Amino acid sequence: MSALSLRFRRMHCGVQEKREVSYNIEKKKQYIDREKTDMFFMIGIYPGENKLDNSPMITCPHCGRLGRITISMIYNQLVLFFIPVFRWGYRYIGRMSCCGAGYEVVKEKAEQIRRGLSVTLDEGDLIPLSGLSDSRSTCPFCGREVEDDFEFCPGCGRSLREK
Repeated sequence: MSALSLRFRRMHCGVQEKREVSYNIEKKKQYIDREKTDMFFMIGIYPGENKLDNSPMITCPHCGRLGRITISMIYNQLVLFFIPVFRWGYRYIGRMSCCGAGYEVVKEKAEQIRRGLSVTLDEGDLIPLSGLSDSRSTCPFCGREVEDDFEFCPGCGRSLREK
């Protein structure tokens, strides 16, 4: 081979290599640009609930019977990619085991219960919630629990409207 053809071949290979390198750089730029536009976030606001372990025994203000009040901490939370990031709006809701009546518990007392301290709740610490109470009463003849809208007792068959 002559020196001229060898020199031409080297130059030709160099140009081809430069073209391949510039082609790869352009492809990477396109790939990076496409990556930038395909980004998305999964974010949302959801309610959260944690049941407190300690359920004190109290006399129910609704029905007058002794029962446990199960207290739940209710809150809102900001969730990013299924991970809770921020929580706010804490409320403490209690439900009675005897009649199902619902109450909002005063925050100071509920915080003490959450910490595991021994706390006595009285009627002043419970705010009645209308949406959480069961609409039940008892039959005056046999004592069975019945819904408020029943006309007859399913236990004894007597009319609940007569006095």
